[in-house]
Amino acid sequence: MEDGRAQNPAVGGTQSSDAGTARPSIAAGALVLLAALHVGALAWRMREFVVDDAYIGFVFLRNLLEGQGFVFHPGGPVVEGVTNIGWILVLAPSAALLDPVTAAKLTGALLLFACLLLAAAIGVKLQRQLTPLAHAETLVLAPPLLLAASFEFLYFPLAGMETAALACALLTMALIAMLKSDSLALPILGAMAFTFHPEALLVFPLFVVLRAAAAGFPHFSRLREKSRRWEPERARELWAIARSALPLILYIALLALITFARWIHFGAVLPNTFASKPPAEIGTVINGLVELASGGHPGIGFPAAGLLGLGLILLGWLRLHRASPSAAAMLGAVCATGLLFALYARPDWTHSARYFAPYLPAALILLWLGTIDLLGRLWPGRITPLAAFGGLVLAVLGITLGARLGAMERYPGYVMASRTLIPPAEAIGRIVPEGDTIATRRIGALAYVTRRNLFDYVYGLTDPEVARAVAKRGEAFEMPEVPELEPIWRARAPRWILEDEGVLAEIARKAGGSLDYFEVYGIAYEAVERFPIAPEIDWVLARRIDRSLAAGH
Repeated sequence: MEDGRAQNPAVGGTQSSDAGTARPSIAAGALVLLAALHVGALAWRMREFVVDDAYIGFVFLRNLLEGQGFVFHPGGPVVEGVTNIGWILVLAPSAALLDPVTAAKLTGALLLFACLLLAAAIGVKLQRQLTPLAHAETLVLAPPLLLAASFEFLYFPLAGMETAALACALLTMALIAMLKSDSLALPILGAMAFTFHPEALLVFPLFVVLRAAAAGFPHFSRLREKSRRWEPERARELWAIARSALPLILYIALLALITFARWIHFGAVLPNTFASKPPAEIGTVINGLVELASGGHPGIGFPAAGLLGLGLILLGWLRLHRASPSAAAMLGAVCATGLLFALYARPDWTHSARYFAPYLPAALILLWLGTIDLLGRLWPGRITPLAAFGGLVLAVLGITLGARLGAMERYPGYVMASRTLIPPAEAIGRIVPEGDTIATRRIGALAYVTRRNLFDYVYGLTDPEVARAVAKRGEAFEMPEVPELEPIWRARAPRWILEDEGVLAEIARKAGGSLDYFEVYGIAYEAVERFPIAPEIDWVLARRIDRSLAAGH
């Protein structure tokens, strides 16, 4: 049934007539359109930007479309080397007509537009449910505008990642929960979100728990009351409990089906990336909590991090909980999942709040709701300056976004954009013969362009043996100098190594050599080519030296 308690006219606040609501809705629609145009302009500016990680999924997708199977190396191990397999499969039809990169960038842009519209639609619904709240109509406008100024939320979908797909699924779940909280579409979308990113499996169960807690677990209460009565009444109540549990049962069944299919195809119940990227240690989590409270958590970012942001989100959730428990349950479940994952995961190599970005729309809706509720209590009837304040925030964030785009020539920017990696990868494809193996940590663009065998010795994203060794060690192999990696390196015997010059020089130094000659686990290498990838940064390609030549060093 539709969940809306506050359908009454405004009391003690702004009165709304049909004419009064039409004008702000037209203005809000115009500004949301402006935000969409901004996204379109940004998509054009970023038309050549692709995150190196996105290319990993594109390699799997291309091999699938070419009939090689869902593998990273044709003929190699069948391993789930991505965490967003649902996103890769969603792209398959359009990628078959276009190509994986174009399909991902176009789909990401379209889903960003959809997210802005969904955030505005949720704002419209909340405005109707919260009419006693002064300036509730700003809920239609503020979250989409803030989303349109968020670097992480915009950048990664436009650079090939699944961020907008997951956000779109979660926003759709929130909207459906406001309309029909027991809809079977919710567990289906929840299972789909799980395939976009594994931690999203928490969203639907958290929603069920929060919604049941808000209602006081009514079926169980009534069952206790009827436990002393005649049997048919108890049977009817048990049947009501079973019917209410149907969405959760369906969700569990879908998760079991997905997990079974994963195990049948890949021989594992979790993606290989779970082993290759172990969770943060307890000390890191505690430090993350401190950073979250102080507003300095790199995985969450402004404006959700910090006691002020978290406090406003909580206030907004409490305000919404009184008017629409189902909406509060879903938006709260989304926010909680994003915060937990950001604390669970190690800091991302992009130095950005990428992990929290899909959960940002829900956080911004609650944060803005908490903001207008707080200001309405402190200064009743004086919230008009909020529009100017929102415009200022938007301008400041927009300037920041432009500055961050302009910094793509520095690490990690040049790996996030990959533009400068493509020409070197093309040259490497001409130098390295087919069938040779390259040891490297940057496996995305390099694999997509060269189609050569790559040995990811750092994380083992596409190599289960390395990933298991990483999981056992508890951290990645930043340098090939540890005993756990030696048997794997010797078995792979990579003929080539490709690294940033500074990284390769450090590998050579620790081996007691130089770029002209160094050994890795007894295998000799020498640097043969340099490729500029950023100001004062080169990729260096080293080649294995035959034993007869190595003896002369």
